[in-house]
Amino acid sequence: MPENMSENILEKSFLYRIAEKYYQTYGNEIHGFSFVFPNRRAGLFFQKYLTQVVQQPIFSPEIITINDCFAQAAEYQTGDRLNVLFRLYKLYIDKTGRDETFDHFVFWGEMLLSDFNEIDKYMVNAEQLFSNISDLKMLDDSFDYLSEEQKKVIEHFWKDFKMVAENNGTHDEFVATWAILNHLYVELSNSLVADGIATEGMQLRMVANMLKNGSLPEAFVGKKFVFVGFNALNPCERTLMLELQKRDMTDFYWDYESEMLSDSDNPASTFRAENLSVFGSKFDPLQHLIIDSIL
Repeated sequence: MPENMSENILEKSFLYRIAEKYYQTYGNEIHGFSFVFPNRRAGLFFQKYLTQVVQQPIFSPEIITINDCFAQAAEYQTGDRLNVLFRLYKLYIDKTGRDETFDHFVFWGEMLLSDFNEIDKYMVNAEQLFSNISDLKMLDDSFDYLSEEQKKVIEHFWKDFKMVAENNGTHDEFVATWAILNHLYVELSNSLVADGIATEGMQLRMVANMLKNGSLPEAFVGKKFVFVGFNALNPCERTLMLELQKRDMTDFYWDYESEMLSDSDNPASTFRAENLSVFGSKFDPLQHLIIDSIL
């Protein structure tokens, strides 16, 4: 059997079995669950399989992505990407006094927005990041309280920004620009919030902090969440799952049927062991597959 065919069968079987088990167990009451996926493609396949296993017309359960889940609970709507980018550009020009055109700014402005998003998703202290690091070697000393994943986000941010900034100017310009990044991060966030909008990363961080502080977003009240097909989690996603789990609002099905993820020498297997231990599945047999039964 070709490798790509095997992977396709594994993926479909994994989602099919969850749809089948939940319908067999809850019948028409399945509409009371919110199934959350890492991407839209997985959700579409799940919806397809659910229509194959139902035996009568039913109200469909909610089928959403993890980003949809955060967006529903966030106080602010997602801002248009171009609008956010232009706001960042104006702040940059106002702060630096440079005559750089928007067209010239777009490339690294996009990179900057993406990295601001990562800073929020990994719940990094932006003020400390931008004020304390003048050399990448300071990373371990300045951020010894961070997880390895958070440190990797900072390291990635530093290297990308330094490369683009120095390609477009001098090292001194890079240092000067780095010094204003916290201002840009804070002022951009304030500008967006003032208009009732936020970036995707801001939404994740807001909802995670709300849950950590003991508040349940109104959009989550009365819901039962089933998280399906995840692997590694960023800190905001992990916080969301942990806090909802404390409230007995969750079930989890991890996409760990690949033999590679069972290999202890594979770094990804670290997430497998931890997530299976912390976030258990209500129906354990769904974690196993006999390929012969579907060939």
